[in-house]
Amino acid sequence: MTTRVQKRKKVGKRVAKQQRHVIQAMICGGLFILLVGLKILIPQSELPETMGEILTHNMDVAAVFSAVGNWGGEEEVMEELQLAVFGEETIEQVDLVDETPEIADEISQESEDTSTLTQVLYSQENLPENVSLEQVMLGFAYQSPITGVVSSPFGYRTDPTEGNNQFHYGVDLAGNTGDPISAFADGTVRAVGESSSYGKYLIIDHIDGYATLYAHCDSIAVSANATVAMGQTIATVGQTGDATGPHLHLELTHNSVYLNPIYYVTTA
Repeated sequence: MTTRVQKRKKVGKRVAKQQRHVIQAMICGGLFILLVGLKILIPQSELPETMGEILTHNMDVAAVFSAVGNWGGEEEVMEELQLAVFGEETIEQVDLVDETPEIADEISQESEDTSTLTQVLYSQENLPENVSLEQVMLGFAYQSPITGVVSSPFGYRTDPTEGNNQFHYGVDLAGNTGDPISAFADGTVRAVGESSSYGKYLIIDHIDGYATLYAHCDSIAVSANATVAMGQTIATVGQTGDATGPHLHLELTHNSVYLNPIYYVTTA
């Protein structure tokens, strides 16, 4: 009698184990199909950026099955599933950022030496009409007029002499007075002049509507209408005009639209 009861118990345990395996397989299969379906069927453009990143995350499928196969506590299983599917980061850990602010925001922060630094954030929507932030393929050979440290970048800044917030239409490369400035590319000198703001400057026209301006020069070695070649010395670094130190102020335009020269120069 005892042997018969023991056999029934063994059969019952075996059946229960088989049923548990079937349930596990169904859960694994359903979860896998659901996750793959979400990735294939839901357009990424309709999801927030962070959800798109989560759905395109390379999940560890083996870890998912392993987590489902763990019939421990409910919290432990859910944590393992979350780690297997989404990785170490969770949705709560991702900050949503508005990448297209309507207006420029000024953020002031204290540096380690307690001096105040001001950074202005902006997008294409609040740029001047004649400015583009795009990095374009120029379609011709070019080289950096000088190699220098960027003392003032392209974009909004606090004007060093007037102290107000203005858009800086070029990039400033610091140098030593008398350092040679070479032509950015082949072209024709449109103008050579001097003004209270630019100091001694010249403008060179290149092909396809591109042009470069070189300002605050100490001396200029070419004249208007002259043909110049890429790398030819056209001027020297100076501090003429509205400048707080010797540097080259370089502007790059395409059909009168200002581009950021930083993409095309060599910095120290």
